[in-house]
Amino acid sequence: MNIGLDTIDVCQNTIYCIYRHYKIGLLSCLQGVLLTEIYFSQIKEDSWVEKDLLSTHPSRRIVAIGSGGCTAFSLLVDDVERLYAVDANPAQCALIDLKKAAIRALCREDYLSFVGEGDRIDRMEVYRRLVADLPSYAAAFWNRHPGRIIKGINYSGMTERFYRFIGDNLRLNVCSPGALQELLGCDDVNEQRALYARSVRTESWLLALRLMFSRTSHVPFYPGFWFTGREETMFSDFFIERFEHEIETRPLRGNYFFSQLMFGTFVFDEPRGVPPYMSAEHYDVTRRNIDKLTVENKPLQHLMMGLDEIDGFYFSNVFDWGKDKDAADVCRGILHCKAQGTARFFFRNMYRPTSLPDFFAERFDRNEEQSLISFAKERSMLYRHATTGTIN
Repeated sequence: MNIGLDTIDVCQNTIYCIYRHYKIGLLSCLQGVLLTEIYFSQIKEDSWVEKDLLSTHPSRRIVAIGSGGCTAFSLLVDDVERLYAVDANPAQCALIDLKKAAIRALCREDYLSFVGEGDRIDRMEVYRRLVADLPSYAAAFWNRHPGRIIKGINYSGMTERFYRFIGDNLRLNVCSPGALQELLGCDDVNEQRALYARSVRTESWLLALRLMFSRTSHVPFYPGFWFTGREETMFSDFFIERFEHEIETRPLRGNYFFSQLMFGTFVFDEPRGVPPYMSAEHYDVTRRNIDKLTVENKPLQHLMMGLDEIDGFYFSNVFDWGKDKDAADVCRGILHCKAQGTARFFFRNMYRPTSLPDFFAERFDRNEEQSLISFAKERSMLYRHATTGTIN
C-alpha cells in the first residue's frame, strides 16, 4: 500500500492534537487510575432502547448505571417510584448530581444552554444558584472545575474530548464536512451506502480510523490499565466494523451518536435526535419526577446488597470489562435485591455475549424476540448484542 502525503499529514495531526490541542498528559492518566475524572459526560448507549423497553415492560423500582446520567433521567416516568443511578466513580456521580439540580431548577431551554447546547444563559451565574442544592462532595468537585461549567458540562468528559479529537481530524484532514453531513441526512440505506463508498471510504479514511481508534490513541485519554492485554488494533478494527455495519443496515438520519462524533452536536430537528430526557416530548416528565432519582457512589454489586424490591435492572455495558468473579458478584446482587415475582433485566455487550453463571442463568428467562428488537434500535455503533428478559 502506498502512503501518500495526505496520510502523513493525518498521522502528524493526530499526534499534534493529542498532546497539544487536547492538553491530555501524564497527570490525566494518573488521575484516571484513581477514577476521579469524568470519562463520559454523555452516555454512549442509545437510551431510547431502555425508554421503549420500560414503556412496554413497566418497572416501579429500578437500578441503572450512572455514567453521564442520560439513561437514568430518561427512565424517570410517572409510574416509577424510585430509581437508583449507581457509579463507582465519584466524578461521574458529581456530574449526575449537577444535572439533577439543573433539571429541577430550569426549563428545558435553559437546561440545554446550561449543559452546553446553547448560550442563552450565563452558566456560572446559574451554577451559583444551583450549588446550594448539591451534595457537599459534588459541590467540592465542581468548585474545583469552573472552566468545565463555563464550557458546558455535557462536554466535560474524556470521551467527549476524544470524540472531538477524532471529529476534528476527520473533517479537517480526511473527509469534507459536506459529505459527512450528507450521510447524516440519508433516509435510504442504498443511497447511504453509495454515498459512503463514493465520497467517504477512501484509503486515508480507513487509515485515519485505524490510527485514531488504536490503543495508543486511547491511552492519553483513559487509564492505561483499561487496555491491559488489548491488542493495538482491537478497538479500531472493532469500530470500523461497527460503523460500516451501521452504514450497511440502517439510515443515519437523526443518529446523534454519529453527529456527536463527527460534529460535536446533537440533531435537535430530528425525532430521537437527542437522548429522551432532553427532548421536548419528555423533558417535563423527567423534571416532574427528578426527585425519585437517587445517585449512589458505590460499586454496583455493593449497592445491590443493600437494596430490596427492585423490579427493573438496566445495566448497559457491565460485563465486557470485568472478570468472571465480577459478573458473578453482580448476578448475586441482582438475586439479592430483586422483587418477588419477576424483574426485568437488560444489558448490552460490545464484543461477545456474556456467559451468565449457572446459578443466575437458571433463573433468567431471555426473551429472544425482544432482545433482537432492542438491538435493532441501538444506534450508538458500539455494540454487537443486546439482551433482555425476566428474572424469576
